[in-house]
Amino acid sequence: MIKKTLLCTVTSLIILLSSCSDNNLSKAVDSDNPVSLLSTNEQEAPNNIWTVTDGITLRLVQDSYLPGTEAMTLILENRSDSVMSYGQGWSFEKNENGIWRELETIEDYAFTSEGYTLYNRAKNTFTIPTWFLNEPFSEGLYRITGCTLRVAPDDENLSWEGDNVDYPRYQLEFIISDSASPEPDITSEKEDWQWYTPSEIIGIYESPTTQVYSYIQGANGLVAVALYDPTEHSLFEDTNLGKDIFWMDIYDRKTGSRYEALTEPTIEFSSNWPLIWPYQDGFKVDTGDLLYIFLNNSGVPEIQYLTNRINPADSIDLSGMNLYWQDDNLYFPEDNGAKLSLYVDAEKGDDGNFLYNDAHNWLLVMETSFGDYPLFPRKYLQLGKVEYAAFNEFGSDAYDIFHVLVTVRQSAGYEIYDCIFNADSKAFQIAPVYNISNINPVGGSR
Repeated sequence: MIKKTLLCTVTSLIILLSSCSDNNLSKAVDSDNPVSLLSTNEQEAPNNIWTVTDGITLRLVQDSYLPGTEAMTLILENRSDSVMSYGQGWSFEKNENGIWRELETIEDYAFTSEGYTLYNRAKNTFTIPTWFLNEPFSEGLYRITGCTLRVAPDDENLSWEGDNVDYPRYQLEFIISDSASPEPDITSEKEDWQWYTPSEIIGIYESPTTQVYSYIQGANGLVAVALYDPTEHSLFEDTNLGKDIFWMDIYDRKTGSRYEALTEPTIEFSSNWPLIWPYQDGFKVDTGDLLYIFLNNSGVPEIQYLTNRINPADSIDLSGMNLYWQDDNLYFPEDNGAKLSLYVDAEKGDDGNFLYNDAHNWLLVMETSFGDYPLFPRKYLQLGKVEYAAFNEFGSDAYDIFHVLVTVRQSAGYEIYDCIFNADSKAFQIAPVYNISNINPVGGSR
């Protein structure tokens, strides 16, 4: 997944739904039929915890406040692998004889439309003000209604067209009492389940000579940050952006520590593959994962995190398959006896040649002493074929990076991807190269 973001501020801003406006908040709940289980003053404990979905909760710091309280702190916890957007916009109600009555507000007020991201494995705090109420709180039972909440697999999908789900406006109850205590100070210490947020990581870099250009978050908590010196270059004025003005750091959200600082884009290994990207550099980090930073056709650097992996299979189904091609003299640093075997389920004639039909199953397997890897899992291709090219890329530390470039041809599509062996994790990581569908082939070599 490629993500390029020009960061103007450390906080990630998302335009929230128009339903967060103050005019609509009061319509979130039927006053005579409250959503909350708590409907009378006789209940001892107000319901001040709201579950959005599995692993994501909102709660007030405490369930009782002093009369005249001017602000309350909302704690948002996300123990899941999803992300959530939230923002400003609230209404208040008071329970009077079992009926919720909306509190009056001042005239001509509004909330800003900016929003915030609650990242996976993270906890945020947010201040809920009361300045827009016409009168201060007096003793009694109250309820606050907030904005719609949006949950997505990652922050890129929080946009309108992304893969996300909108959840109902949250509601939290609290008591105003003379016996309540002021809010305690909120500790900033991380709990065991918490990771640092990308914003916390990025905040490390803000200085007159270092600015963040883009970043990408990997599935295992690594954050790659592309940086530049604003005193030397202006991204709005420079028309010929190149790799020489950028450098990259890698941080771990789990610990907040830096894995590796890359001041030159060729520390681990580099490639010049004009047919794939104009420029590409790979960086190997302590976890054994690979990150790529490359220049696109506009000369702008982008970062790609290779998260798709092929691990050894428990078993390989070779029933009905015949060996089409095999390389058993590979220069594979981890195993001198490794083989690359390409199979097809076409039958062989008496002369040893294959008898092809319109469609066949194909299978490409990397066979090693520590496991067999289905680089192209058994799949039925219509008027198609699988081809591969294996090669070594020599690293700066005199060790070899082993690649298998897989090409899949079909009647209506074409796909190329690179399988890069990761010696630390003993897995192949997949780098997409080219993919097109809905085509009409009109010619080509055999």
